[in-house]
Amino acid sequence: KRINKMKKLIFIIVIMISSLPALAQVVRINNGLSISTFSGKTEHDDRALLNYSGGIGLDYLNKDYYFLNSEVNFIRKGERYYDNISPVVEDALGFKRYSECLDYVSVSTSVNGKLPLGKFVPFIGMGLRGDFLISNSIRTKGERYDEYSMLGTPRHAMIGVVLNAGFLFDFQKWDFGFRYSGLLDFLSSYSNAKHNAYTQTIDFTIGIKLRKSVQ
Repeated sequence: KRINKMKKLIFIIVIMISSLPALAQVVRINNGLSISTFSGKTEHDDRALLNYSGGIGLDYLNKDYYFLNSEVNFIRKGERYYDNISPVVEDALGFKRYSECLDYVSVSTSVNGKLPLGKFVPFIGMGLRGDFLISNSIRTKGERYDEYSMLGTPRHAMIGVVLNAGFLFDFQKWDFGFRYSGLLDFLSSYSNAKHNAYTQTIDFTIGIKLRKSVQ
């Protein structure tokens, strides 16, 4: 079932992306770090989960003071726990330090305002996103327990908003810069427990220009 769901997801993403190149002006590659925590207190010592994030996107309708952007990124949501209480963790899995990991393919589209200051271009933006679960696991040092969760049953699809802020250094054929993104979910990450994920990403981004901006 998971394989069939992944095939459908990949097909949908390919269709979405294939409809954009006619409008695309910049191909963008993102590479960075995600920082994630869950709302709702547990009996564990909760700490933020740090992980790699990255993906590819397209900028289009790139005018003097705004542009649209669509992306597909890998994002890990979750939290780290230092457990000194729960006998379930100690007896069932035999560890006290572990990470709850939810891995998603995140598809987003945002509208971004920019203020060109020569080659330095700061920008802010906001958009909608859909996150599609590709795996969930509990991880410890050297061990991984797939399809296992200490918090509940993960949702297979999530919707939310993405808030962007950053800057680019703009050159004739390419650009580069840094971007901060805040990911806010409309629903709990679990169907049977109230734990909303709060995830932030910090990316180094490189853009390869395909055509000139529309004035």
